[in-house]
Amino acid sequence: MLSWPLRLLRDDAQVRHVLQSAFRWVLVDEVQDLAPIQLALVQLLAASHGNLTVAGDPLQTVYQWLGADRPFFLD
Repeated sequence: MLSWPLRLLRDDAQVRHVLQSAFRWVLVDEVQDLAPIQLALVQLLAASHGNLTVAGDPLQTVYQWLGADRPFFLD
């Protein structure tokens, strides 16, 4: 469900521009539970404007079995 939107954002500049314009501020709660594909989507949405705010606790990663990783806090 996430691979197609990620591919679309990466490969189609027009779609990427429309979505980046629509989401001028990207807010992510529980960032410690993002899987790598979710992180890539968030980064692409915020790439043009840099308006990315995240909240979370690196000591409370619950979804490691889905690929969530505390080092995302360091990116």
